[in-house]
Amino acid sequence: MTKIQKIWLWILVATFAVPELLWSVTLKSRIALTGPMVNGHYKVFRKNFLDDYGNSNLWNNLMLLQLIGIVCLFIYLIFLRKTFKSKIIFWFSEIILFLLGLFVFMYYSLATVKITF
Repeated sequence: MTKIQKIWLWILVATFAVPELLWSVTLKSRIALTGPMVNGHYKVFRKNFLDDYGNSNLWNNLMLLQLIGIVCLFIYLIFLRKTFKSKIIFWFSEIILFLLGLFVFMYYSLATVKITF
């Protein structure tokens, strides 16, 4: 891969990874939904300012940013498939990105429609 391709690859990875590392937007939601309920509510993985009611728009924007990053990375890797030395690594990364994008899309869709579990 050329230097420009590597830079764009890291920019697209960062659009998902930075919000996830700072606020655990996707990971927190996954653990909360699968974890046990405490007093009728799901257990919070890590409390942060995005959990407050007034910050739901910011949370939705971060989820949308992550979804855009995953979709763009998925498409970008398809264009770069000739540069992969191993086809197994290419298909593994594409499957992981597809499943991750599907999960983020489903959770984002449920959150914006305001359906709760």
